[in-house]
Amino acid sequence: MTQTQTLVDHFEDKGTPVLDRLKIFYCCPVPPHWAIQRQLASLLIDLGCTSSALQVFESLEMWEDVVICYERTGQHGKAEDILRRELEKKETPTLYCLLGDVLRDHQYYDKAWELSRHRSARSQRSKGLLHLRNKEFQQCIDCFERSVMVNTMQLGVWFSLGCAYMALEGYEGAAKAFQRCVGLEPDNAEAWNNLSTAYIRLKQKTKAFRTLQEAIKCNYEHWQIWENYIVTCTDVGEFAEAIKAYHRIMDMKDKYKDVEILKILVRAVVEGLENSRGGQASALKGKLQELFGRVTSKTTSDGEIWRQYAKLYGDGKSEKLEDNEKALQFLAKAHRCETQANGWEKNIDSFKVVMKGAIELAHVSISCSKSKSNPQEAVQMLSSARLNLRSLSSKAKQMYMDVATGEIHSDLADDVRTLENLVIELQEMTSQLRNQ
Repeated sequence: MTQTQTLVDHFEDKGTPVLDRLKIFYCCPVPPHWAIQRQLASLLIDLGCTSSALQVFESLEMWEDVVICYERTGQHGKAEDILRRELEKKETPTLYCLLGDVLRDHQYYDKAWELSRHRSARSQRSKGLLHLRNKEFQQCIDCFERSVMVNTMQLGVWFSLGCAYMALEGYEGAAKAFQRCVGLEPDNAEAWNNLSTAYIRLKQKTKAFRTLQEAIKCNYEHWQIWENYIVTCTDVGEFAEAIKAYHRIMDMKDKYKDVEILKILVRAVVEGLENSRGGQASALKGKLQELFGRVTSKTTSDGEIWRQYAKLYGDGKSEKLEDNEKALQFLAKAHRCETQANGWEKNIDSFKVVMKGAIELAHVSISCSKSKSNPQEAVQMLSSARLNLRSLSSKAKQMYMDVATGEIHSDLADDVRTLENLVIELQEMTSQLRNQ
């Protein structure tokens, strides 16, 4: 700002002879005096010196800037007086647009539009923004469409037009508007992200995937874009990209978790679903196990994540003994998380879920105990499973048994019988191992 002020002062310096100035006049593109003054006033506004800027604009008779200064300082009456005074001298579309901005009245934008013979993009833009502020989306779209027909190089108008279409669920119009946005400004991450949302609504998932890749290039640190990206990856079968994206989100949000995404990835790997390129998702098993290792190191209290981790290792039905033991370990952690949750036993649905998990854990324990060479380890494994089942059976009778009839709630009766039969089976197996 000091340099600009010095330049302004030099224009008025009469110490240097005119002939000396003219010698180098054509050596550089000397801007006019008013242009330098306007630049100085703009810098003053940026620094918050609105009153000083106002004086400069008034001396230059730049009424649009004068009105903006008055608006910033809350002097709406003075802004209106100046505009009406200038309109008495000569009516112009710009002055009517400014008056519409001050009074927030549509009629002045309409007058500017008619006065310009339908060539004032500014009048329709301002009118559209006023409709947008009032959430009148259809009128807003009509105004913005007229504005961009006059001047297509309006990035902000295209973006607002896309948002208005999205609000009315006009996703084709939104896609066209955001396409123009990214055409004018290819590094606009928000426009790319909104364009992908429009494509998703139009069921064009592949296009959405590509546009989100562009959005990430523009803003690598925006976790919401990454979140949209990971969902789209799973939709189009880009499972490897989804795993990478999950890692990236965890880099930004340490304890991030999305159980639904993890379920989809586990299902894709376990069932060997085809990816977008025709390959088998089962090839990603190692990378997904690595991801689960990272997730469970940060989120230790979510039973469903542990259960999915166990499924990734075969749910105790693998041919590899190591995988079965890991699955058993993860199922035990899942059961522990579920039983430590507050109030799980008070809801019959959550109680059933916990019981089914305990039954599954018992079956895996039986399977793993048979592969143990040391009977003591097998006994310990079976005893732990038996204690879990007994505890659940007792709690079910305590919470859901009818005192008068002595019968357990019908929704839990079958599961409780299964628990009791398993307890007997585990007791017999333990006795046999101890007698060896």
